[in-house]
Amino acid sequence: SIHENHLYAASHQGLYQYNLDGTTGKWEKLPFTDDAITDFSVCGDTLIAINSKTLFFSTDGGETAKNISIDVIAPGWRDNPYYNGGSSLGEIKLSGLAVHPHNAQKFFVAYRGLSYTEDGGDSWTVVDIPDNSNILFEGVYCNPLDSDNMIAYTNEGMTANSMAKVFVSTDGGANWEYTKGYVGNSITIFYNLAFHPTDKNRIMMCGAGIYAKSEDQGKSW
Repeated sequence: SIHENHLYAASHQGLYQYNLDGTTGKWEKLPFTDDAITDFSVCGDTLIAINSKTLFFSTDGGETAKNISIDVIAPGWRDNPYYNGGSSLGEIKLSGLAVHPHNAQKFFVAYRGLSYTEDGGDSWTVVDIPDNSNILFEGVYCNPLDSDNMIAYTNEGMTANSMAKVFVSTDGGANWEYTKGYVGNSITIFYNLAFHPTDKNRIMMCGAGIYAKSEDQGKSW
């Protein structure tokens, strides 16, 4: 990720930055954690990063961070038979991060479920998805050109041979709708999603066995 004059890269030992103005000429590790980082977002001096069990929220450019555990983000997950280590799907983990493009205090986290915060992680709300009995979210994204438009996807369900699913929100994540026009199968696996840099309506999605395009903000593919 590039932000202002720095290049950022996640690693198994933390988050690194490289000064693009040439003053240092080397990678430097941000001191907020030595743990693995799987996803992150930089918004000015605010840095938000996740690994499988912890979210890091820094307001000083990564010098320090408050650590927010998965138990706070997904309350009750240990008691959910589909989320805990006794599940055939394995133990729950934080898997996706979506930050509001104009408000770094508001962001969503995917962990098979979805939760969001509007105060930098001090309090959390679990998203109520209609008919969520077979939903295990892995990715969530916020459209940088339209903060009301969000996309989330699942790669597996709580039952065998479940199809990957795509969900869309047009009100900033308050409500979500299953995109019934998308056709997947039991071996489809989503890896990533990208928004067009100048057209808020166009979205591309790729993965194993799938390459899909939407021209209406994810309502159809």
